[in-house]
Amino acid sequence: MKKIFLFLIFFLVPVLLPGKSGATTVAPTILEISLDPGQSQQAVISLFNETAEPLYLAGSIETFQPDGERGEARVVPPEITDQAVSWVKLPLNALVLAPREVVEVPVLVTVPETAEVGGYYLAIMWQTMAGPNQPVNQVKLSGRVGVLLLLEVKGEAHKELRVEDFRLIEDENFYSSLPVGFSLKLKNEGNIHLKPEGYVMIKNIFGKMTKSLLINEERGNILPASSRRFEEFWRRSDFVPIATDFIGQLRREGKQLAIGRFTAQAFISYDPAAITISSEEVVFWVIPWRLLSLVGGLAFIFLLAIILRKRHRRKLVLNQKEQ
Repeated sequence: MKKIFLFLIFFLVPVLLPGKSGATTVAPTILEISLDPGQSQQAVISLFNETAEPLYLAGSIETFQPDGERGEARVVPPEITDQAVSWVKLPLNALVLAPREVVEVPVLVTVPETAEVGGYYLAIMWQTMAGPNQPVNQVKLSGRVGVLLLLEVKGEAHKELRVEDFRLIEDENFYSSLPVGFSLKLKNEGNIHLKPEGYVMIKNIFGKMTKSLLINEERGNILPASSRRFEEFWRRSDFVPIATDFIGQLRREGKQLAIGRFTAQAFISYDPAAITISSEEVVFWVIPWRLLSLVGGLAFIFLLAIILRKRHRRKLVLNQKEQ
């Protein structure tokens, strides 16, 4: 069965920029719905025809899965066992959009009494099709557009998050300047999507907190049986010019100044009950050796000048005494 890919960063925010296929825009791109067994809820999605011609669209309900560790989603045709597909109804599953027209489409979600507690991950897809007087080979293939539905059936869900990996992105423990990047990989081992949040705490050699980096500031999700990698950077300035020459690197060390031994550790919470987990510590050094060399060199020259000046004055005094 052919898999169709829809790359949407669905872990990051509840509602992203409207999805586009080049001819059609849909909003929102993500719906998050929580229902008890036996409950129903109606949502509304908007479809916009960007073209100057009528568009004929057919709707369908499919499923999606996480694709990789960066937040992409892979939309796939449902299997026979995907019973949750039948819980979503489109009263309007075939539409004609006039040029520049916006149509609001209702979506009805009904969870049966017998539904198991947990998360269900569906995709409401729209595909361009041929009009009544238009041959199929003349249909403009502009791709598909859809809405991802994260459906939670309420109850005693299994919620468990584990730190799989926490490390320095560059896999080294010595830096001449900031930024220093941190990579955190979390795995959802439960049966419901989780929305982790937390911090990377950076401490200096004396154990005092130097910096706190917010993790998952966009309040995204991790789906069950999948992993998500977050990357955060400690920097002094958002703009860090790339330089390979000595002067450029020297300027970089001045703008992104830090010095000494540091430790970093991630602390993550993922449930309204404030369940908190933490990573192992990583240790790294920041030694701006170019800047230190320059300062040391200038200090040496200054000290040498003072010594030579004192010697010169002493020699003049001795000469005066001899005379």
